[in-house]
Amino acid sequence: MKISRRARPLLGALVILAAMAYLMAMGVSKSSAYYYTVEEFLSRLQSGNAPLQQRLRVSGDIVASSVQWHPKASELRFALGEAGRSLPVVYHGAQPDNFTHATSAIVEGRMVGQVFVADKLMLKCPSKYEAAAPATAAQQGKARSPRSDTAAGSGSAGLR
Repeated sequence: MKISRRARPLLGALVILAAMAYLMAMGVSKSSAYYYTVEEFLSRLQSGNAPLQQRLRVSGDIVASSVQWHPKASELRFALGEAGRSLPVVYHGAQPDNFTHATSAIVEGRMVGQVFVADKLMLKCPSKYEAAAPATAAQQGKARSPRSDTAAGSGSAGLR
């Protein structure tokens, strides 16, 4: 079977597109992970429905009394808790600087026996997500807007 000269570029483009689609699908499948809260994950684990063969992300509150840092082994052990239940976590790597200030975390990894072994640790810092306190009347009176120096009623001030 002989391929015409006009069909060769089309065939080449189809092969390239198929290869790109395959690489994209493989990249997405390797980087995707199920996302659960501690309560959801422990409920699925108890019922036997947790996807233990796949990468998982679990979020929960850091149980402060459970934190153990072993600097020589670069091992951080702690528990994520929610609704009175907790999941023991082991993370190998440097302890994040803001770990002591964090109240909740997202861990990514796999269950190994009775412990979640995380290879990624993402912290939620409460100071970044809390609303700012409303200003008091005294503070509002001291603050002046940038337009407060213009004369009232002169809509074209500074445009002459």
